[in-house]
Amino acid sequence: YHFYKKFFDHHIDTVSALFQKGTENITKPVEVFLYNMEALVCCRVLDFNDVEKTNRFLMEFMKKYPYVTSINYGDGHGNGYLILNDRGRWLNRIKRTEDTDHVIWNTLDNDGKIIKKIRVKDNYDPRKTVWYNQALHSKDIQWSKEYIFRTTKDPGVTASLKLCRNSKEIIGIDIMIKDLSVL
Repeated sequence: YHFYKKFFDHHIDTVSALFQKGTENITKPVEVFLYNMEALVCCRVLDFNDVEKTNRFLMEFMKKYPYVTSINYGDGHGNGYLILNDRGRWLNRIKRTEDTDHVIWNTLDNDGKIIKKIRVKDNYDPRKTVWYNQALHSKDIQWSKEYIFRTTKDPGVTASLKLCRNSKEIIGIDIMIKDLSVL
């Protein structure tokens, strides 16, 4: 019995260590990127109003980590930005508060340039999302529980962070559960 218990405990420890390492391989790059985004936005190096520059910057990260499905941004006024890799098709959703009940969906080329725009009726407001509200009153990165993404209708999780401590600007990084299987 002692031999089997020791053998079993050893394998449980091995599996736990592998699981922890695998989880860190996913979460660490996302968390480091969120902290970098915080610094870039607070220092005014990155501005989400410069859509194509932001697209290029975020696409580089998403290409390096293909399990990142989308990156979201929202501010306290209801303006929003999303970049989405929809199975190799790059899309952008822009929400401006002055454009009530509508969003602009941009189709992007592989370099982040907008090649097509469509204005769609949609009452999207980032302030009403899981990722936004989770980070709004937090002082650090928040990982959501699994939920269904509005854009893809797939289950996933979001890591979000409040940018510039005195603002209501939030950034979130979405990871679809099914995309983790490609690792």
